[in-house]
Amino acid sequence: MNRYQEIMEHVEIDEKARARILQNIEEASGSQPKLPALAIWLSRYGALAACLAVILLGTLTTGVLKIGKPHAANDEPESAPPGEIASASDLTEKSGILMKEIVPIASRSEKTDYQVPSANGAEISYELNDQTVTLRKTREDEPEKLDSNYDFTKEIVIGRLIYTLMGNDGLYRLAQWSDGEFGYRMTFDPGQTEETVLQLVSGVTKPSAGDLDAIKSGIEYPRDEEYFDWYQYATVSAPSGHSVYGFGSADHAGTAHTVLNGERVLVLAERKGYACVIVLSQNKGRWINMKHLVFDQNLTPDANA
Repeated sequence: MNRYQEIMEHVEIDEKARARILQNIEEASGSQPKLPALAIWLSRYGALAACLAVILLGTLTTGVLKIGKPHAANDEPESAPPGEIASASDLTEKSGILMKEIVPIASRSEKTDYQVPSANGAEISYELNDQTVTLRKTREDEPEKLDSNYDFTKEIVIGRLIYTLMGNDGLYRLAQWSDGEFGYRMTFDPGQTEETVLQLVSGVTKPSAGDLDAIKSGIEYPRDEEYFDWYQYATVSAPSGHSVYGFGSADHAGTAHTVLNGERVLVLAERKGYACVIVLSQNKGRWINMKHLVFDQNLTPDANA
């Protein structure tokens, strides 16, 4: 089918329009001898001939023909302009990147902003206590490389993740890391202490058996359903003020190890009243009675930072 035939398939013409075309042809016949024959042909072959006559004579006024754009079978409707993004789930839908709230601060944020800054990224920004914490997640194997004037950089390994912290004036203003599939970047304005930054970034990534495997832990791995939705920090609180025992499993199997009072741990899962933790100072996995742990509560950025 040529272009002319393709267009003509979408031509619509009513009887009044056809009559008007024929009348115009007749009126023009005095100065154009060949037009009467054309008019006879037009009346015989209807809308197709009428359109040809219009093209040749230019006598048709605007609006008589309605030519629709041909649609291929696989044409998709045009997308509506994106609306306001009001939640992490809405951001996930619009960006195609799984986004969750930063657990330690989401419920305390005075204003939360959700953005799709690029085709490969999604961003959540929290404002609280005159401070701003922003998380950007991108489809990259490595976190975004930034040119900066930060005074110092520090790498911290927790489980399977390597966090790169950057800052100046004694405080950290940027943390970035990769989980092997996505790159993450968190910024803090103003800067925060190392402990606060680590607690905030740990509210982003879900724990897994990979955290224990990364530190060559010999303990029994939790089952998938036992892992928490995010890392949780806690402090060991020994009843005697000295130490508690950590085991290879929640059933006290394996060799017991001493964990000192006041040790900081990263909690991954829970079973039978025991918590599977990484003891940060030892970088070892242990199962510790949960009644000997004091979990961090209501974490917010340092008020005096």
